[in-house]
Amino acid sequence: MIETRHVKQTEIPLLYTLIKELGDYLGDEIAMDEAALEKAIFIDQSCHSFIIFRDQKPCGYALYYYTFSTMTGKKGIYLLDLYVRESARGLGLGKKLFIALAELAKQKDCCRIDWDCLKWNKGSIDMYLAIGASMRDDHEFFRLELSQIEALLK
Repeated sequence: MIETRHVKQTEIPLLYTLIKELGDYLGDEIAMDEAALEKAIFIDQSCHSFIIFRDQKPCGYALYYYTFSTMTGKKGIYLLDLYVRESARGLGLGKKLFIALAELAKQKDCCRIDWDCLKWNKGSIDMYLAIGASMRDDHEFFRLELSQIEALLK
């Protein structure tokens, strides 16, 4: 049995473990702690998370936040993380997380779901294309890290 639902406050340690697993998979260090994650989701509500279970075992999560489109005048969803444990890949759980996001987007009258993906992550890219996503080639992804923000402010 598959269950997809929003994470409960008592499940922050579980979600944090899944986030750390994603960090390991990507080769990134997770500097956030459980308290910061709990604050972001349940106090500030700056992000939200679905968690997915198969036979009551946690298998993955999707972490997202709301955006706004000046072109449509509607909010959108930005998918920050989508992660399925290696032992559960290939079972359609990533697609189920996208279905949960799509249902939410429809319920909240969102105009779209956006996300980015590392170019080397072919398995994820193939799944995204299989669910009907389109790759934008008219935008470039930019970022200012904290040190760059500080330099800009000087």
